[in-house]
Amino acid sequence: MIYSKYGYRINQISHAPGYNWLFLPGGPGLGSEYLIAHCKKLKLPGTITVLDFPKDGTNEQGILGIQHWQEGLVDLLKNFHRPILVTHSFSGMLVLSMPDIEKHLAGLVLMNTTTVNSFFEHVSAMRDKHQLPDLLPAASAYHLNPSNQTYREFWDTYKYYCFTADEMAEGEKIIPLFAFNNESYHYAITHFFMNYSCKWHPTTIPLMTITSENDFICPPLIFKQDKRFQSHNVINKVIIKAGHCPWLIYFDAVQECFNEYIEKLNSPDISH
Repeated sequence: MIYSKYGYRINQISHAPGYNWLFLPGGPGLGSEYLIAHCKKLKLPGTITVLDFPKDGTNEQGILGIQHWQEGLVDLLKNFHRPILVTHSFSGMLVLSMPDIEKHLAGLVLMNTTTVNSFFEHVSAMRDKHQLPDLLPAASAYHLNPSNQTYREFWDTYKYYCFTADEMAEGEKIIPLFAFNNESYHYAITHFFMNYSCKWHPTTIPLMTITSENDFICPPLIFKQDKRFQSHNVINKVIIKAGHCPWLIYFDAVQECFNEYIEKLNSPDISH
């Protein structure tokens, strides 16, 4: 396995001329393994690589720290030609907190993420609307005794927010791929999520946001309702019926989004 100077784990999935598509996982604490099958299936022009944050998931290299992750990500991008970051959930939030990153990117894809810390408000509304299990007992049990085991047990309830009923069978297949690294997850709770806000929006590079109609974690219309994300370089997509991991049973819809984004990448009105 290859590691960057800062300890990012670099897992090349496929190689071809063109763009460098760099996938970052959600969590933190889950690791990137749940993205690998999805990345192997996607048809994209260029090289596909999956990254792990330092000291996150099963990656033991580097230092656990938001600033270290941010500095390390910028340093890593400098080593890739025409890099396009494809983020999911937490990693999208991290990138949106880094206003200086745009100049290092050829493009950005934000999947199932958010511009504000609206987690408790949104999951509460989704619980009432969709008759989901109450997340509070599981969350309380975890916060009283944060550990790898209680983080894993939290997902016994949290999975109903991550996957829709139709997606649950496929969703339960990726749960065993999660690392349940409590150290990095708990660090983000105490050092990142509570004070999170979007600090920039792309003005020159092509951006695609992908949200899901039944994402019970991140609000599906958060980008479509934000004036900052309506410019000519932005595509905002909502995948109907999908949950927080839309590729599980709506892969074709996800691929169609990327096909449209590739057209945007190659359009003459975008400066590279």
